[in-house]
Amino acid sequence: GPQAGESCAAHTRMLVPKDKYKQAAKKAVEVAESLTIGQSHDPKAKLGPVISKTQQERVRGYIEKGVEEGAELLCGGAEQPEDLPKGFFIKPTVFGKVTQDMTIAQEEIFGPVLSILTYEDEDEAIEIANDTIYG
Repeated sequence: GPQAGESCAAHTRMLVPKDKYKQAAKKAVEVAESLTIGQSHDPKAKLGPVISKTQQERVRGYIEKGVEEGAELLCGGAEQPEDLPKGFFIKPTVFGKVTQDMTIAQEEIFGPVLSILTYEDEDEAIEIANDTIYG
């Protein structure tokens, strides 16, 4: 399977129309909660550890910053997964009500973190899509 730190751990942003936010958030949480985390050699594991302690701390820092900046933590979080006390694991984390000025919307995180941004109309969607540091 893919090595730790590869594309399965890429940070993603989801742009949804405001009136579809509740459905999108519910679905995203279901998906995140279905991702079994574990060692790369565990056949049940869909999500391995991140590459290093430094990377784990960096991703956790982003999660804490998301909470601090007012994003809604829908699932996951910065703590070590209960059933995996050792290893560089990050809980699959979903943030809702993310705005484009938040750090988690602007920067590449390289961890299992999803940010859901909402928009009112197509113009705003295009603006959000274009307005990112790595866009």
